[in-house]
Amino acid sequence: MPLAGAGVIITRPTGQCEALASLVEAAGGRAFILPAMSIEPTGEATTWPSSLPEINEYHLLVFISRNAVKYGARYLPDYDAEIAAVGPSTAKSLQAAGFPANVVSERGFTSEALLDHPRLQDMHGKRVLIVRGVGGRDLLEQSMTARGARVDYLEVYCRTESDIPKEVLDQVRRELELGHIRFVTATSVQTLENTLLVLGDEAQHLLGRTQLVSASDRVVQKARDLGIPTAEPASGPSDQDLLEHMIRLTTNQASEHS
Repeated sequence: MPLAGAGVIITRPTGQCEALASLVEAAGGRAFILPAMSIEPTGEATTWPSSLPEINEYHLLVFISRNAVKYGARYLPDYDAEIAAVGPSTAKSLQAAGFPANVVSERGFTSEALLDHPRLQDMHGKRVLIVRGVGGRDLLEQSMTARGARVDYLEVYCRTESDIPKEVLDQVRRELELGHIRFVTATSVQTLENTLLVLGDEAQHLLGRTQLVSASDRVVQKARDLGIPTAEPASGPSDQDLLEHMIRLTTNQASEHS
């Protein structure tokens, strides 16, 4: 079994941890579900905001994430122009919803990668709607505006604090103290920060006994700044990508010690 009893803390949002947990356990690991946040629809997800023009006035819709698709695709039935997706997972979600993306980053799964797409270089006269959660980075908006676009946001979900039972937190802290946790996953800087918050005062010290696994350069750098061991980023943010990365790390570490 490639993970051979390794403990893995899974920090995806509430209701989105189970698939990766199943993969970890099928590979012989022990999964500990510790959702760093919950995802909830915003008020704007129920009716089209009066502050925005009609959807077909936009030349391009940009979906930031799978959650943006989950809560924002309901607005697409009458849309008849280009759709962009940040990363292949978001593109797959759009495909499954019946709205295939026309513009997907050719390499990578970040906003920076999408901005490199040839069709997004000259945006003069274009009107763009970015479908995302409340808050977050403004890189896409700033870059597209600089390229001549007029950009609006449709914020269709928000991130809230997870309600994690005390007994779950106590168990995870105990397993960390005993050195039974080998990996901690984090797909965003906010996820990492929230994980530190829910684990409490000793979190940074406890996570220093593990290895952080992420596909994000920003998360990896944040972990290193905090003194949390990490490796190079995974090849992608999907459950399968993270699992394969953990298996590679485990195999490589076993070879080094053999």
